[in-house]
Amino acid sequence: MSGKTNKKQNKKSFDVYFFEAFEEEARFIRKHLKGEIKFGLTNRTIQESGYRNPPSSLISVRTQSIIPAHWQDKLDGVLSRTTGYDNLLNFKNSIHKNVICGYLDEYATRSVAEHAIMVMLSLMRHLPRQLYQMKSFNRDGITGKECKGKNLLVVGVGRIGSEIAGIAKGLGMNVKGVDIVKKYDFISYTEKYEGIRWADVIICAMDLNESNYHYFNYDLLKKAKKGAIFINIARGEHSPLKDMLKLLKERKLSGIGLDVF
Repeated sequence: MSGKTNKKQNKKSFDVYFFEAFEEEARFIRKHLKGEIKFGLTNRTIQESGYRNPPSSLISVRTQSIIPAHWQDKLDGVLSRTTGYDNLLNFKNSIHKNVICGYLDEYATRSVAEHAIMVMLSLMRHLPRQLYQMKSFNRDGITGKECKGKNLLVVGVGRIGSEIAGIAKGLGMNVKGVDIVKKYDFISYTEKYEGIRWADVIICAMDLNESNYHYFNYDLLKKAKKGAIFINIARGEHSPLKDMLKLLKERKLSGIGLDVF
């Protein structure tokens, strides 16, 4: 049946199949593709779905799906509904057939940047603790910090990173960036170790590649100011969870905001 997960369907049953389709996205797909295209969808990744073979010759994924190499002979194309595409590269590097793969060149730049700033403000103002203590109206230990005059280091100054920097400057923060390519004139660029020691807040907005896997590890972030905040809105592989937990337990960082795992 169109729009529903059914493992008994063969690949000819669907024109396209969507993996990792969140509730809001699934509603949008059903609304706009109804009657036009035969589609199937699930909120699961490929590996979670249990499919041994692709349910359609054209599939769409997000970044958490691992595309099996043995699917290559049954696929005509793969579209990632994200700007991240390392899973597509891994698939392409493991196959011999020329399967067309695509990703989104632009994806919610302003929304992601505002989300990063929201996470920063939540941590600086102790919002999680405020919400927890509101149950007993306990107002101890919830005095936060203002943004004005604080130092923000943005690591990965592309579209999203530059947008984060612009918003932060509007809040009165001192902003520096770390990036191989220095293409924004309004950014003061610095070296990563110098930037880490300088920053009150560190935001990761990098793409993911072999050179920056586990970039924000314990050895790097332990060099940060005591009480600094680290936020990752890029990819989970940048910041290993065991290192994040160690940094919090040792009180090297006062807060960590992870939008990715």
